[in-house]
Amino acid sequence: MKKLASLSAVALFTLATLTGCGSDSDEFCDQAREAADSATDSADLSPEDVQQRFDDFKDSAPEELQDDFDVLSEIDLSDLANVDPDKAAAYQQASENIADYAQDECDVDLG
Repeated sequence: MKKLASLSAVALFTLATLTGCGSDSDEFCDQAREAADSATDSADLSPEDVQQRFDDFKDSAPEELQDDFDVLSEIDLSDLANVDPDKAAAYQQASENIADYAQDECDVDLG
């Protein structure tokens, strides 16, 4: 259960720090930098606001990240206590893939 709570925190952090951006890589990187710089402010957002930012970001993410965003789209931010433990590894991997992309392509640490 502790692992699930940790995964939920990672997923929420990833979702909360990502904000909407344009369709090209430069814009994605600019927004990733802004999100990383304002990560502490995201704790004040409602689950609905976090979901909206995530949805906007997903719509404009690079093609190579779409599958990862699809996996994370399954998480119900209003009910993190009931995240499917059978999907925990997939959620973790998707979060890591997005963070790795931001690090490798944008030199941004999303945590």
